[in-house]
Amino acid sequence: MSKKNIKGIVLNCNPDGLIKSVIHNELFSSSQDLIGKSFPALLEPEDIPKGLNFIHDINTKQYSFDYYLNFKVNNQSVRLYFIGLKLDDDILLVGSENHQEAFILIEEMQKINNEQTNVIRKLVKEKVASPLSDDKEMQALFNEITRINNELVNLQRELTQKNVELERLNSIKNSFIGMAAHDLRNPLGVIQNYAEFLAEQAYDNLTENQRWMLEVIQKSAQFMLGLVEDLLDYNKIESGKLELFKSTISLTTTVERWIAIQSDLAKRKGIGLTLIAPDVDIIIEADVRKLEQVFNNLISNAIKFSFPESEITVSIAVNENYAILSVKDQGIGMSPEQLDKLFKPFTRIVAEGTAGEKCTGLGLSIVKKIVEGHGGRIEVSSTPNKGAEFVVYLPLIKDKS
Repeated sequence: MSKKNIKGIVLNCNPDGLIKSVIHNELFSSSQDLIGKSFPALLEPEDIPKGLNFIHDINTKQYSFDYYLNFKVNNQSVRLYFIGLKLDDDILLVGSENHQEAFILIEEMQKINNEQTNVIRKLVKEKVASPLSDDKEMQALFNEITRINNELVNLQRELTQKNVELERLNSIKNSFIGMAAHDLRNPLGVIQNYAEFLAEQAYDNLTENQRWMLEVIQKSAQFMLGLVEDLLDYNKIESGKLELFKSTISLTTTVERWIAIQSDLAKRKGIGLTLIAPDVDIIIEADVRKLEQVFNNLISNAIKFSFPESEITVSIAVNENYAILSVKDQGIGMSPEQLDKLFKPFTRIVAEGTAGEKCTGLGLSIVKKIVEGHGGRIEVSSTPNKGAEFVVYLPLIKDKS
C-alpha cells in the first residue's frame, strides 16, 4: 500500500493545535484551506473536548496514541485514528482510518531523510516496543512518574533545609572551638613558663617526687598547648581561612633544619635519623611556616611511634612535576583499617607512642589540608610492626619561559 492510497492526513501544528502546514492530505480537496485553522475546530462538535485533550496530552507527555476522532470532511463525518508527536516547538498530527494505516503513513514519511522524521522514527519505535498501548495504562504511568517527581522535589527541599541547618551548627561549633582554644592558650602558656622557670631555677632544691610532679606538669602543659594550636589550625581550615603566604624556598634546606631540630629527641629514644637528598638543591614555592608544620608533624610522629634502636629515613627526590619528600620509620605501623581513618580529624589511631607520648588526633588531618592547599598530595603505606612511610608530593615551580 503506497502513501497515495492511504486515506489520511498529516498536519504540522503549533502547541495550541493551530495548523501551520499540511504534510500529507488525502481527505480535503484543498490543503491551503486548512492552514491557520484550529485542529479541534475541524472535528465534530461532540469530539472537540476530546480533541483538546489530545492536544494537551501531546504537549504534556511528548506524544499521544490511540485517539479516535470524528473528522468533518466535505460535510461528511469521517472517523480517524490519530497519533500525535511533540517535535521541538511544534506538534505533528497523523490521522488515518485505522492504526495500521497511520503507522504505514508514518513509515512512508520516514523515507524522507531529515531530522524531523528521524525524531518520528525514534518515538514510534519506542511506542511499538512498549506494551503500554492503552491510554489508561499510559495515564497511570504518567501519574506514577508525577508522584515520584513530587516526592523527589520534597526530599530535595528537606535535604536543602537540613544542609542549611548543618552549616549553621558547624559554624557555631567552629566559633566555639576557636574561642575555647584562644581562651585556653594564654593560661596554658603561663603554666608552661612557670614550670620551665622552676625546672631551671629550683630543680636542685626539689625532692625526687617533686621533680617527677614538675615533669608531669611540663609534659601536660606542652601537650595541651600543642592540642590548642592544632584546634586553632583545624578551626581556620574548616572555616575556609587557611592562608598560605608563599615564597620561593629551598626544600632541602628546610628539611635539613627540621631534622636538626628533631635529632635531639630521636637520640633520647636511641633512634637514628638520616637524610638522603640529591646534591642539587630543590626549589619550590610554598608557605615556609606551614610546610615546616608538615615536616615537624611527620618527623615527630615517626619518632613517637618508632622503637628504640630503630632507624628513620627522610629522603628527598624529584620527578618531572613534583618534589617528593618521604619519611619512613621502622615503628609500630598500622593496619588497613587504621589507614582508612588516618586523615580523619579527632581520630586517634594509636593512643600513645612507644614511650607513652600523647596524640591529639588532629595533626595528620591538618597536614593533609596544608599539603593539598599547596596543590600537592600525601600518601601513606604501612604494615603492622614493620613501620610506615609517608610520601608528600609538592609541585615544582613551572618554567614560565
